[in-house]
Amino acid sequence: MSKSEYDDCSGMDGMTEDNSSGLTTVTLATPGMHYFICIVPEHCDSGMKLAVNVSATPVDDDTAPMTSRAARAAGSLQIRLLKIAMANALPLVTLLVLAGSAALASATTFTVGDSQGWTTGVNYNSWASSKSFAVGDTLVFDYVAKAHTVTEVTKSGYDTCSGANKLSDDDSGSTTVTLATPGTHYFICNIPGHCSSGMKFAITVSATRSAGTGASAGAPRVPAMASVVVAAAAGAAFIKLALL
Repeated sequence: MSKSEYDDCSGMDGMTEDNSSGLTTVTLATPGMHYFICIVPEHCDSGMKLAVNVSATPVDDDTAPMTSRAARAAGSLQIRLLKIAMANALPLVTLLVLAGSAALASATTFTVGDSQGWTTGVNYNSWASSKSFAVGDTLVFDYVAKAHTVTEVTKSGYDTCSGANKLSDDDSGSTTVTLATPGTHYFICNIPGHCSSGMKFAITVSATRSAGTGASAGAPRVPAMASVVVAAAAGAAFIKLALL
C-alpha cells in the first residue's frame, strides 16, 4: 500500500492481503519502503502497523549467499508480524473466554418431574410453575421406553390432547429437548388417556434469563454449547493483514 494509506490506516487499496492461517510470510522482493497494517477496525490505530526500508543490496555480510540473506530478512519480518499479531490477539481471546464462561453459567438442565420423572399421576404444570426457563436450557424426560411419549405440540394440540400435528415425538425412554426459541412450548404424552389424565404441561421460554431468576435449588448448570461454538468461530477470524 502507499504511504498515505499507511498514515491513514486505510486498507482500501491494499496490494496483498492474507488472514488464512494466522502465520503470514512475506518475501521482500523489491527495494524501497514497504508498509504493513492490520485492517481489522481500530487495530491499526492502536499501533498494529509496520514500515520497513528495504535496501537493494545488503549493508553487511556481503560474502553471504543472496538466498541466505533473503531468508534471514524474511524470517525477521515474519517474527515481527507474528509478535504484533499475538500482542493484539490477547485482549480479544480474553474477551471470548469471558463471553464463553458467561454462556456456560447461564444454561440450566431441568429433569421434568424431578425424582418422579415423566409418568402418570404427576401435576406437571405445578412442577413447571416454580421454574424459570430461557433459550439454551434443556428438558430431560426420564420414563419407561414405549410406555410413554414426549410429544411437542401446538396450543390446539395441547388443549385437545392430540398429537396429530406434533412438532416432535420420541418414546426412547430418555428424551432431551433443547429450548431453542422463545415463547410458549407445549408437551404431552401421546399414549391414549395419558394426556387427559394430566400428563401434559406448558412452559414460557424467555429469550434471556432475567437477573435473579433461574432454576429451582439443586438444578444442575450445563454448558450452552452453541454460544461456545460461536465464540470459537469468531476467534478464528480475529486478524486480517493488508500486506505489500
